[in-house]
Amino acid sequence: MPSARPNRPITLLDGALGTALRDRGAPVGSWDAAAWSATTVAETPELVRALHEDYVRAGCDVITVNNYACVPRLLERVGWPERTQELTERALELAIDARRRAGPVRIAVSLPPLSTTYRVDLVPDDDELQATYGAIVACTKRRADLYLAETLSSLREATAALNAGRRSGLPVWISFCSAGPAGHLLSGEPLALVGRWARLHRPDVLLLNCGSVRATVAGLEALGAVYGGMLGGYPNPHHDVLEPPGTPPGPEHQLDPEAFAAAGLRLADAGAGVVGGCCHTEPAHLRALALLFKTGAHRDDVRAAPRVG
Repeated sequence: MPSARPNRPITLLDGALGTALRDRGAPVGSWDAAAWSATTVAETPELVRALHEDYVRAGCDVITVNNYACVPRLLERVGWPERTQELTERALELAIDARRRAGPVRIAVSLPPLSTTYRVDLVPDDDELQATYGAIVACTKRRADLYLAETLSSLREATAALNAGRRSGLPVWISFCSAGPAGHLLSGEPLALVGRWARLHRPDVLLLNCGSVRATVAGLEALGAVYGGMLGGYPNPHHDVLEPPGTPPGPEHQLDPEAFAAAGLRLADAGAGVVGGCCHTEPAHLRALALLFKTGAHRDDVRAAPRVG
């Protein structure tokens, strides 16, 4: 059973943007052949803003700007490479507008993979990483609260993103994809090496995302064995690893909000001080987490929760 160990406050990160927007009728293309959710910033901004508002009202402490796919290589797929800065700034404005409407929340600008997610073989060279991450930071640093480098597959990406984000003077959270081989990043680099990297570079939070609950919990435990800094996790709402990475969970794998909240207990018990959701989560999943963590139920009723990892 999960223990009652996590007495500290839990920071709630929001949930999915791309899959949630698609479920609401937004024109979200494929993540591996189109520009994913980038087009929604221009074509359905009201849906983007409303989703941000729903996450704020669900109880999230941090919402993420919908700029994950607003990078040149992905925008080239729809003939918009010259709109990178415009769409990034517009995406940030939508998050800020949602905060005005829905209430206080911190806003994280995404520092995403710069090519197809999960494809470590397509990670750009260091010059392109530094230039693109630097450009994202330059056009957002005056209005962002923090940077979230997410779904990264290698330490090389993480180092470039961290260096770019730190030049803003704002906190930088670094999150690696937890859908790699057990105990490893998608690059093959072991989590023990990631922990040593974090001891040297000291990101404000070290996270895992976009993998199963089970993989994320195991990864956090491995990182916690070698790294004493703040950890976090925001998995997809399914228990087990799905192959290949990016495979949508079928109904037999999908966790409903209550089950996902129980998964949040496992994340906290594994050392996470930041908890949220990734692909296929919705505001209802985060509302369930907020009810659990912000009422103290994770301390008082934790032993009644089902084991999920």
